[in-house]
Amino acid sequence: MFKELEKLMQADEKLAFSIERLSDGRLRVAILPQLTEAAADLSDEAQAIRAGLAMPLIWTATAPDLDARFAEQVTQISADRAELQAGFEGVQSRLKDAKATASQAKGKGGATAPPPAPDAVSDDDAEESGADAVPPPEPVAAPEPVAADTKQNPASLF
Repeated sequence: MFKELEKLMQADEKLAFSIERLSDGRLRVAILPQLTEAAADLSDEAQAIRAGLAMPLIWTATAPDLDARFAEQVTQISADRAELQAGFEGVQSRLKDAKATASQAKGKGGATAPPPAPDAVSDDDAEESGADAVPPPEPVAAPEPVAADTKQNPASLF
């Protein structure tokens, strides 16, 4: 049975057990995974996976039932936890790659200028192609405010 329990754990993790005998004679067995300290900058997805890995495993059954099925159930849960752990490691790897890419971009002078609009033509391009540069439009002046005629209806703002 310890081979199956060993598969539940990753490096440096602990399992705590609790076995309680209930008044009806059944046993309640709880396995509580105690994960290592998590990094503070985990993504929401990584935190959700870690929460799944930390969920306690609880069985309530008679002693003969536990003897017959406990190892099988632990084996199945070990496989599920291995899949979750692989997902967690994948998320962590993507986060690490994204940080490295951002760090490299920052080291090369920070954010780059956005590319020009597809139909925009620079002065250099206009000269090379022989096209005449189009001057920018003249700014439009704001209309003059209209004085309110308060003689007809002094309470009206319009």
